[in-house]
Amino acid sequence: MVQNHVVTLDGTDNQPPLIRTADIATPLSDMIKSTIEFSYEHRTRFGDAPSKGSPAFNDWSSVTKGASSQRRNDIEEAHETAAGIYILSTAYFLMALARLLCAEMQLFAYQVVARSIVECAAKAWWLNDSEVGIDVRLSRFYADKLNNVEEMVKAERLPRSELVRRREELIQRAGRSGIEPKYSSRNRLEGFGEVGRMLSTTLAGRFLNALGYEDGELWYRRFSAVVHATPYGLLDFYKMTDIPGSEFKELHPSLSIDDVRQAAILATQAYLGAIECDCYYMGWDSERIAQYRHQLLIQMTALTFE
Repeated sequence: MVQNHVVTLDGTDNQPPLIRTADIATPLSDMIKSTIEFSYEHRTRFGDAPSKGSPAFNDWSSVTKGASSQRRNDIEEAHETAAGIYILSTAYFLMALARLLCAEMQLFAYQVVARSIVECAAKAWWLNDSEVGIDVRLSRFYADKLNNVEEMVKAERLPRSELVRRREELIQRAGRSGIEPKYSSRNRLEGFGEVGRMLSTTLAGRFLNALGYEDGELWYRRFSAVVHATPYGLLDFYKMTDIPGSEFKELHPSLSIDDVRQAAILATQAYLGAIECDCYYMGWDSERIAQYRHQLLIQMTALTFE
């Protein structure tokens, strides 16, 4: 049996669990802040237009005169608005993580933010992925819009009566871009082109594997277990000890250096991966981002604490 109270890391009962040292978190927080500053500095080197010969330049050039203006608008919106909001939000999440890694760091919270960073970055990568053709990217753009509408209905941001109309509007708009709707065996709209519904966990795994970050999916799943209140995920952050002379056991909050380190690595690799993909699509010296990302992984992995 487990007693219904916990003992914090400093030995006091019934207080918020804290780490009472800056040695674990502060260097990682500083590295995260430097990463955000680096990405901003890199981005300001370029204007808003894609470099000649880049995938983005080729996409926009492929829309011939007299072709549907919808397709041209969709190509721009998919990058500037859809992928753009994911990248911007990833940056804000990353700054939030930097602030969570502090001298009196809480047992939970950072896992939630790290997971959100991965999911935002993965969606940006999915929309900007230059390994696929423009029709696939536009199909992903419309599939993402379909998912957003359906989620808004679930959250009561839209009345359910609006769902049929919004789906039909997407079908018509996609058609003007040359993208066909995708239906399930039950004739339900499930995507566009060859792109169907993509689960967040599946997308995150594909994204992290594409970055060559071998342990990324594992850590994403571990932090997801905390977000979803899965018992094994929560219990990973406690140690159970016997109470002398009692049938009860005590739970002691326990936060390892490696857990904190891996959260920082996961978050920065995902953020920089999304930036790298965006810069490759636009022709904005993505190799510089890739080199920084690789060096940061080495530095964070090698970082030691007393």
